[in-house]
Amino acid sequence: MVILIYILFYLVSILPIFVTIRYRGYSRVDYMENKRLRWERRIMLFLCVIIGFTHIFILCAHKTIISYSSEYKPLVFSAFAFFLFYSFFPLSWLEKPKSYIKQKKSK
Repeated sequence: MVILIYILFYLVSILPIFVTIRYRGYSRVDYMENKRLRWERRIMLFLCVIIGFTHIFILCAHKTIISYSSEYKPLVFSAFAFFLFYSFFPLSWLEKPKSYIKQKKSK
């Protein structure tokens, strides 16, 4: 059961990367054209929030996992580090357009 929880955790951790790849083209076009968040990027943000809640739910079960066997403590910490890195990576694509682009378009 513990192994299945970790497999689920890592699969859910990889999902933001696929979401980022899918919507990267939309983000790049929005950035170049100085537009606000399009609905595709809002879907990406919503999916990242759902994935984040799933991570939190799985990480809350780590007390059960640690009490089950102390051999899984390094795996818990590596999973947490994996979560921190890959959960914020897709959100980095949701940046606002630069102000100099706005000035260039108005001229």
